[in-house]
Amino acid sequence: MLQKPEIICECEIHPAASIFPLMEGDRFQSLVDSIAVHGLQNPIVCRGNVVLDGRNRLRAVEQLRNAGHEVELRAVQWDCGDSCLTETEWITAQNLDRRHLSEDAYVAAQAALNRILRKEAKERQAKGLNRKGRSVVSIKRSTRQIADTKARDAASTAGQVAAKAGVSLRKAKQAVKLDQAVEAGVIPEEVQKDVIAGKKKLRDALKQVPAKPKSPKKAVKKKHRAAADVLDDLRLLLQELLACDRVSRQQIVDELTTWIDRANKK
Repeated sequence: MLQKPEIICECEIHPAASIFPLMEGDRFQSLVDSIAVHGLQNPIVCRGNVVLDGRNRLRAVEQLRNAGHEVELRAVQWDCGDSCLTETEWITAQNLDRRHLSEDAYVAAQAALNRILRKEAKERQAKGLNRKGRSVVSIKRSTRQIADTKARDAASTAGQVAAKAGVSLRKAKQAVKLDQAVEAGVIPEEVQKDVIAGKKKLRDALKQVPAKPKSPKKAVKKKHRAAADVLDDLRLLLQELLACDRVSRQQIVDELTTWIDRANKK
């Protein structure tokens, strides 16, 4: 499910930058007061018309302008230079390790960022481009099934998130499950943002993810298994009755015949 881009001060925000929580309360008000007195000291970083860094400063400028202040909006264009970083990787480096995030918040942010990175990699691959947007020669490689469980887990999405965030695979799977629910539109994006902002525990957020409906095929198999269990119980009961001296074989046959006739009439 496509998420609408965040817009601040009529500027589109990069989806990776939107993952991180905005300043609130006294911290944000201090930023507003500082810009009102000293102007915008650190320019907004953009790539074209998309903002990569400076959402809080941009929001502060918007608030001051709405209050009648004249504030110059200084901006610079982003250039990866020799770093070979993509826009999302640069935004991650600017934010993820520079914020005081809890383990839940860190892994939830990493899962969301990893989704964007995967999407960008697929788009580049489809266009035959490398990380810096240059054409590359496509080389077909033979696929090999990973038999080792640990290797397979490490290569999975959760494994990648666990390695990047430095958390257990179980914790990473929880973060990926939450992110997939957000991407599918099953739960609001605000739930994930509350985890990243430290307002909600990851385990509590997962409680809002509805359980997957059972597959009709599985339900049919379960029904068949239940019927087989009943037949097994019936066979055991017949064996016990046949071994009982108080009940004759003819009585058992007559009773079974009566039930069979009833079943055929339904």
